[in-house]
Amino acid sequence: MKNIFLFLTFILPYTNQLTCLIDCLNFKVNKTQQFQNMTPSYSNKCKYDHRAKRCYGRIMIYYNGNDWFEFILYSLGPQEHIIEKEIEELTIKNDLKSLIYFLFLIESFDTDVVIITAFIICQTNDNCALNYIEDLFNLYHKKSNPIDEFNLLYRDSEMVSKLTCYDYESQQIKECLINQYPTCIIHDTNIYQQGCYSDLNMKLEYGFLIKLSNKNSLEKIHELIICNTNNCNDNSMRKLIENIIYNYTFETIITINNANKIKYNLVFFIYLIRIVKFFFMIFKMIF
Repeated sequence: MKNIFLFLTFILPYTNQLTCLIDCLNFKVNKTQQFQNMTPSYSNKCKYDHRAKRCYGRIMIYYNGNDWFEFILYSLGPQEHIIEKEIEELTIKNDLKSLIYFLFLIESFDTDVVIITAFIICQTNDNCALNYIEDLFNLYHKKSNPIDEFNLLYRDSEMVSKLTCYDYESQQIKECLINQYPTCIIHDTNIYQQGCYSDLNMKLEYGFLIKLSNKNSLEKIHELIICNTNNCNDNSMRKLIENIIYNYTFETIITINNANKIKYNLVFFIYLIRIVKFFFMIFKMIF
Protein backbone atom coordinates (compact mmCIF):
# COMPACT_ATOMS: atom_id res chain seq x y z
CA MET A 1 0.00 0.00 0.00
CA LYS A 2 1.34 3.35 -1.01
CA ASN A 3 2.00 5.89 1.69
CA ILE A 4 0.41 9.18 0.85
CA PHE A 5 1.79 12.24 2.55
CA LEU A 6 2.88 15.80 2.15
CA PHE A 7 6.11 16.60 0.40
CA LEU A 8 8.07 19.59 -0.86
CA THR A 9 9.33 20.14 -4.36
CA PHE A 10 12.66 21.54 -3.28
CA ILE A 11 14.02 21.81 -6.81
CA LEU A 12 11.28 24.18 -7.91
CA PRO A 13 12.32 27.83 -8.12
CA TYR A 14 11.38 29.96 -5.14
CA THR A 15 9.60 33.25 -5.85
CA ASN A 16 8.05 36.01 -3.78
CA GLN A 17 4.85 35.86 -5.81
CA LEU A 18 2.61 32.84 -6.11
CA THR A 19 -0.66 31.95 -7.75
CA CYS A 20 -2.99 30.67 -5.05
CA LEU A 21 -6.67 29.80 -4.99
CA ILE A 22 -8.62 31.92 -2.50
CA ASP A 23 -12.25 32.29 -1.38
CA CYS A 24 -12.82 28.54 -1.84
CA LEU A 25 -14.85 28.00 1.30
CA ASN A 26 -16.30 24.87 2.90
CA PHE A 27 -16.27 22.27 0.17
CA LYS A 28 -18.01 19.30 1.78
CA VAL A 29 -17.40 15.76 0.52
CA ASN A 30 -19.27 12.73 1.83
CA LYS A 31 -17.84 9.23 2.01
CA THR A 32 -19.16 8.20 -1.41
CA GLN A 33 -17.68 11.25 -3.20
CA GLN A 34 -14.24 11.99 -4.59
CA PHE A 35 -12.02 15.05 -4.36
CA GLN A 36 -13.56 18.09 -6.04
CA ASN A 37 -11.40 20.24 -8.30
CA MET A 38 -11.59 23.68 -6.70
CA THR A 39 -11.19 26.15 -9.57
CA PRO A 40 -13.10 29.26 -10.57
CA SER A 41 -14.60 27.33 -13.49
CA TYR A 42 -15.86 24.66 -11.08
CA SER A 43 -17.24 27.02 -8.46
CA ASN A 44 -17.98 30.72 -8.58
CA LYS A 45 -16.78 30.87 -4.95
CA CYS A 46 -13.14 30.45 -5.98
CA LYS A 47 -10.74 33.10 -7.26
CA TYR A 48 -7.06 33.22 -8.20
CA ASP A 49 -4.62 35.50 -6.40
CA HIS A 50 -1.64 35.86 -8.77
CA ARG A 51 0.40 37.99 -6.36
CA ALA A 52 0.14 35.92 -3.21
CA LYS A 53 3.10 35.61 -0.84
CA ARG A 54 1.72 32.41 0.68
CA CYS A 55 -1.00 29.87 -0.04
CA TYR A 56 -3.47 28.94 2.72
CA GLY A 57 -5.64 25.90 3.21
CA ARG A 58 -7.64 24.01 5.80
CA ILE A 59 -9.06 20.49 5.84
CA MET A 60 -11.22 18.81 8.48
CA ILE A 61 -12.09 15.11 8.64
CA TYR A 62 -15.09 14.13 10.74
CA TYR A 63 -15.52 10.52 11.85
CA ASN A 64 -18.68 9.37 13.62
CA GLY A 65 -19.13 5.66 14.29
CA ASN A 66 -16.91 2.71 13.54
CA ASP A 67 -17.26 3.06 9.79
CA TRP A 68 -15.48 5.39 7.35
CA PHE A 69 -15.44 9.14 7.75
CA GLU A 70 -18.78 10.93 7.70
CA PHE A 71 -17.52 13.90 5.72
CA ILE A 72 -14.43 15.90 4.79
CA LEU A 73 -14.57 19.70 4.71
CA TYR A 74 -11.89 21.85 3.08
CA SER A 75 -11.22 25.46 2.11
CA LEU A 76 -8.52 27.53 0.37
CA GLY A 77 -7.48 31.10 1.03
CA PRO A 78 -6.65 33.17 4.13
CA GLN A 79 -9.27 33.50 6.86
CA GLU A 80 -9.44 35.35 10.17
CA HIS A 81 -8.66 32.39 12.43
CA ILE A 82 -6.51 32.54 15.54
CA ILE A 83 -4.57 29.35 14.68
CA GLU A 84 -3.90 30.60 11.16
CA LYS A 85 -2.57 33.91 12.50
CA GLU A 86 -0.28 32.13 14.97
CA ILE A 87 1.24 29.74 12.44
CA GLU A 88 1.64 32.56 9.93
CA GLU A 89 3.75 34.42 12.49
CA LEU A 90 5.85 31.29 13.03
CA THR A 91 6.29 30.86 9.28
CA ILE A 92 7.58 34.43 8.88
CA LYS A 93 9.72 34.38 12.03
CA ASN A 94 11.46 31.08 11.17
CA ASP A 95 11.56 31.59 7.38
CA LEU A 96 9.69 28.33 6.77
CA LYS A 97 8.71 27.18 3.31
CA SER A 98 5.65 25.39 4.68
CA LEU A 99 4.00 24.88 8.04
CA ILE A 100 1.10 22.59 8.87
CA TYR A 101 -0.75 22.56 12.18
CA PHE A 102 -2.63 19.35 13.00
CA LEU A 103 -5.29 19.09 15.69
CA PHE A 104 -6.39 15.56 16.65
CA LEU A 105 -9.51 15.66 18.81
CA ILE A 106 -11.65 13.11 20.66
CA GLU A 107 -14.10 15.20 22.66
CA SER A 108 -15.38 12.20 24.61
CA PHE A 109 -14.40 8.55 24.64
CA ASP A 110 -18.06 7.75 25.32
CA THR A 111 -18.80 8.64 21.70
CA ASP A 112 -17.23 7.46 18.45
CA VAL A 113 -16.49 10.97 17.19
CA VAL A 114 -12.94 11.77 16.04
CA ILE A 115 -12.05 15.07 14.35
CA ILE A 116 -8.75 15.77 12.59
CA THR A 117 -8.05 19.29 11.33
CA ALA A 118 -5.03 20.60 9.42
CA PHE A 119 -4.18 24.28 8.86
CA ILE A 120 -1.71 24.80 6.00
CA ILE A 121 0.52 27.74 5.05
CA CYS A 122 3.08 27.29 2.30
CA GLN A 123 5.16 29.21 -0.24
CA THR A 124 6.92 26.49 -2.23
CA ASN A 125 5.05 26.65 -5.54
CA ASP A 126 1.75 27.76 -7.07
CA ASN A 127 -1.29 26.28 -5.34
CA CYS A 128 0.88 24.32 -2.90
CA ALA A 129 -1.92 24.38 -0.29
CA LEU A 130 -4.25 22.74 -2.80
CA ASN A 131 -1.67 19.99 -3.39
CA TYR A 132 -1.31 19.34 0.35
CA ILE A 133 -5.09 19.22 0.82
CA GLU A 134 -5.50 16.76 -2.04
CA ASP A 135 -2.78 14.50 -0.59
CA LEU A 136 -4.41 14.57 2.84
CA PHE A 137 -7.84 13.97 1.33
CA ASN A 138 -6.56 10.89 -0.51
CA LEU A 139 -4.95 9.66 2.71
CA TYR A 140 -8.05 9.99 4.90
CA HIS A 141 -10.51 8.98 2.22
CA LYS A 142 -9.34 5.37 2.48
CA LYS A 143 -9.15 5.20 6.29
CA SER A 144 -11.75 4.15 8.84
CA ASN A 145 -12.41 5.72 12.22
CA PRO A 146 -9.35 5.28 14.50
CA ILE A 147 -11.42 5.34 17.70
CA ASP A 148 -10.82 1.64 18.47
CA GLU A 149 -7.07 2.25 18.67
CA PHE A 150 -7.66 4.32 21.80
CA ASN A 151 -9.75 1.82 23.77
CA LEU A 152 -6.69 1.20 25.98
CA LEU A 153 -7.38 4.63 27.52
CA TYR A 154 -10.92 4.23 28.76
CA ARG A 155 -13.60 1.89 30.10
CA ASP A 156 -17.08 2.20 31.55
CA SER A 157 -16.84 4.42 34.63
CA GLU A 158 -19.00 2.03 36.61
CA MET A 159 -16.35 -0.66 36.20
CA VAL A 160 -13.61 1.47 37.78
CA SER A 161 -13.31 0.41 41.42
CA LYS A 162 -9.62 1.18 41.84
CA LEU A 163 -7.43 3.31 39.61
CA THR A 164 -3.67 3.81 39.56
CA CYS A 165 -1.99 6.73 37.81
CA TYR A 166 1.55 7.86 37.16
CA ASP A 167 2.44 10.84 39.37
CA TYR A 168 4.91 13.28 37.82
CA GLU A 169 6.09 14.85 41.08
CA SER A 170 6.99 11.56 42.79
CA GLN A 171 7.72 9.77 39.49
CA GLN A 172 5.85 6.75 40.80
CA ILE A 173 2.65 4.86 40.15
CA LYS A 174 0.09 5.78 42.80
CA GLU A 175 -3.42 4.76 43.66
CA CYS A 176 -5.93 7.47 42.83
CA LEU A 177 -7.68 8.28 46.11
CA ILE A 178 -10.65 10.10 44.61
CA ASN A 179 -14.15 8.73 45.23
CA GLN A 180 -16.01 10.49 42.43
CA TYR A 181 -15.01 10.12 38.76
CA PRO A 182 -11.35 9.13 39.29
CA THR A 183 -9.24 9.60 36.17
CA CYS A 184 -5.60 10.01 35.14
CA ILE A 185 -4.40 13.10 33.30
CA ILE A 186 -1.58 14.33 31.10
CA HIS A 187 -1.80 18.04 30.38
CA ASP A 188 1.26 19.43 28.65
CA THR A 189 0.77 23.16 28.18
CA ASN A 190 1.95 26.14 30.21
CA ILE A 191 1.03 24.36 33.45
CA TYR A 192 2.17 20.74 33.37
CA GLN A 193 -0.04 18.02 34.91
CA GLN A 194 0.55 14.28 35.05
CA GLY A 195 -1.19 12.41 37.85
CA CYS A 196 -4.52 11.61 39.42
CA TYR A 197 -7.53 13.70 38.41
CA SER A 198 -11.32 13.80 38.64
CA ASP A 199 -13.46 14.23 35.56
CA LEU A 200 -16.66 12.69 34.25
CA ASN A 201 -15.55 13.13 30.63
CA MET A 202 -12.59 11.18 29.23
CA LYS A 203 -11.08 12.95 26.22
CA LEU A 204 -7.99 13.49 24.07
CA GLU A 205 -6.65 16.67 22.46
CA TYR A 206 -3.39 16.69 20.54
CA GLY A 207 -1.93 19.54 18.51
CA PHE A 208 1.39 19.55 16.67
CA LEU A 209 3.27 21.43 13.97
CA ILE A 210 5.08 20.06 10.95
CA LYS A 211 7.78 22.54 9.99
CA LEU A 212 9.07 22.15 6.47
CA SER A 213 12.30 23.96 5.71
CA ASN A 214 15.92 22.97 5.14
CA LYS A 215 15.59 20.82 8.27
CA ASN A 216 12.15 19.27 8.56
CA SER A 217 10.78 18.60 12.03
CA LEU A 218 7.66 17.93 14.02
CA GLU A 219 6.89 19.79 17.24
CA LYS A 220 4.17 19.05 19.77
CA ILE A 221 2.18 22.14 20.77
CA HIS A 222 -0.64 20.86 22.95
CA GLU A 223 -1.43 17.57 24.69
CA LEU A 224 -4.37 16.68 26.91
CA ILE A 225 -5.35 13.12 27.80
CA ILE A 226 -7.95 12.31 30.46
CA CYS A 227 -8.36 8.55 30.81
CA ASN A 228 -9.50 5.93 33.31
CA THR A 229 -7.50 2.74 32.79
CA ASN A 230 -4.65 1.84 35.10
CA ASN A 231 -1.45 3.78 34.38
CA CYS A 232 -2.94 5.23 31.20
CA ASN A 233 -0.94 8.42 31.74
CA ASP A 234 2.52 6.91 32.21
CA ASN A 235 5.32 7.71 29.77
CA SER A 236 5.22 4.40 27.89
CA MET A 237 1.50 4.83 27.22
CA ARG A 238 2.13 8.44 26.25
CA LYS A 239 4.64 7.44 23.56
CA LEU A 240 2.29 4.74 22.30
CA ILE A 241 -0.53 7.27 21.91
CA GLU A 242 1.82 9.69 20.15
CA ASN A 243 2.81 7.01 17.66
CA ILE A 244 -0.82 6.11 16.98
CA ILE A 245 -1.70 9.75 16.32
CA TYR A 246 1.34 10.50 14.16
CA ASN A 247 1.15 7.30 12.14
CA TYR A 248 -2.55 7.76 11.54
CA THR A 249 -2.28 11.45 10.72
CA PHE A 250 0.44 11.36 8.10
CA GLU A 251 1.33 7.69 7.69
CA THR A 252 5.10 7.70 7.65
CA ILE A 253 8.15 6.38 9.54
CA ILE A 254 8.66 8.03 12.91
CA THR A 255 11.89 8.38 14.87
CA ILE A 256 11.90 9.81 18.40
CA ASN A 257 15.19 11.28 19.59
CA ASN A 258 16.40 11.79 23.16
CA ALA A 259 14.76 15.21 23.39
CA ASN A 260 11.39 13.58 22.67
CA LYS A 261 11.07 15.65 19.51
CA ILE A 262 9.96 13.82 16.45
CA LYS A 263 11.34 13.87 12.94
CA TYR A 264 10.04 12.06 9.90
CA ASN A 265 11.13 10.81 6.47
CA LEU A 266 9.21 12.27 3.54
CA VAL A 267 7.91 9.83 0.97
CA PHE A 268 10.19 10.78 -1.90
CA PHE A 269 8.92 8.13 -4.28
CA ILE A 270 5.57 9.98 -4.51
CA TYR A 271 7.48 13.06 -5.60
CA LEU A 272 9.18 10.98 -8.31
CA ILE A 273 5.82 9.67 -9.47
CA ARG A 274 4.61 13.24 -9.93
CA ILE A 275 7.73 14.12 -11.90
CA VAL A 276 7.16 11.12 -14.19
CA LYS A 277 3.52 12.13 -14.67
CA PHE A 278 4.60 15.69 -15.53
CA PHE A 279 7.06 14.58 -18.21
CA PHE A 280 4.52 12.11 -19.59
CA MET A 281 1.98 14.94 -19.93
CA ILE A 282 4.59 17.09 -21.76
CA PHE A 283 5.39 14.14 -24.03
CA LYS A 284 1.73 13.75 -25.01
CA MET A 285 1.41 17.47 -25.74
CA ILE A 286 4.42 17.42 -28.06
CA PHE A 287 3.69 14.19 -29.86
